[in-house]
Amino acid sequence: MDTTGDGDLFYWAGESYRFVKHHIGAMWRVGNLKEDNAHGSMTPVKGVGLMHTNGEYDQDGLDIFNMSRLNDSLRQYMWDKTQELRTKEGCEEAFLLETPPLLGVRVTRVLDSLRNVSMADAIGGTTYDDVVGIAGVDIDAELAGNKYKVSERPAWQIPLRALLPRKTPNLVVAGRCFGYEADITYDAREIANCMVTGQAAGTAAAKALQDRASVQSVDPSKVQSTLRKAGVRI
Repeated sequence: MDTTGDGDLFYWAGESYRFVKHHIGAMWRVGNLKEDNAHGSMTPVKGVGLMHTNGEYDQDGLDIFNMSRLNDSLRQYMWDKTQELRTKEGCEEAFLLETPPLLGVRVTRVLDSLRNVSMADAIGGTTYDDVVGIAGVDIDAELAGNKYKVSERPAWQIPLRALLPRKTPNLVVAGRCFGYEADITYDAREIANCMVTGQAAGTAAAKALQDRASVQSVDPSKVQSTLRKAGVRI
């Protein structure tokens, strides 16, 4: 099972894929904020706020030298923004509470699967006999390169075929690197979809083992039945 996020396994297996440069950012927490703070999102922990930056755009998340540079520059940015926050009224005693162990790499390699999901599928409500999960977001934001707002997009189906490579038997892919087209990248790589595809991939692998068959030949209805029993919406 390839849940590396970067598609390391299907890359080593020689599968075809799409490589994406995207913006790499970070989230961090600031302490000692008032509950009516307007400079960041408050967390459930009293006095703790969540800060966010999209970071630099068009970045290679597989280049370790580039990632090292971003680690340095973005952590300096977190410190500087926190110090700037302290100049705001009511935030004078704020402090940098926590920085992330890893930066927010949004997407790198994306599998060329047996059935890549597209924006047209999402907008058009395409349905699949081998559906294993529902994706979609409901925030209102204009996305770079897309003519749709996220709020205009319905929930969309993820087929089992989108998790399966074209050549490598018994390999199933989940997370931000499953098969989807460029126009739906921002939606597809979301954390919730990583959870959905992860559960579906694990279930498919388990069913293949039970049936002593390859993942590619597993009966999708058996996967769907198990997912439904687990409360998964498909």
